Amino acid sequence: MTTIDQLDIRIYIQYAKRSAQVEQIQRDFRLNEATSVPAQTQLVDLYPKLTELELLLGVSPFLRKPWAHFHAPEHFDVQRWSPFAFGQVAPLLGSQEVQTKIREKLKKLTSENKKNKKRRKAILDCLDEVEDLNDLIGFIVGRMGQFLQG
Repeated sequence: MTTIDQLDIRIYIQYAKRSAQVEQIQRDFRLNEATSVPAQTQLVDLYPKLTELELLLGVSPFLRKPWAHFHAPEHFDVQRWSPFAFGQVAPLLGSQEVQTKIREKLKKLTSENKKNKKRRKAILDCLDEVEDLNDLIGFIVGRMGQFLQG
């Protein structure tokens, strides 16, 4: 078994070099000053950025075609609402009762035209998905409430 006093001198030299590199990084990035930044500071980055390693190696598939190379909507940075603030995915569709009435009306319609049947089926499928998403949002909001209560 090897003890610290039996190590080769190269180990100590490597340790000294690595310690110097760590200290240099701390000075470059001012890591000792990081504790003075308030905890409530929030940085919003609206554009996707590649990591330095991906740029150096060129392994990123998004190097030529970024997936989100567009500007954010106007006043996006000042919005403060949560996506879970509303109990619905699409509040413009109305309440659950209104959506149920729409669904019933669509089911009562009869049409011989294939195009209209496809449209009706697509709308019904969309309403079903909206209902499922609303249920999930309700579940998430409930869980958030449980979490906040402790």
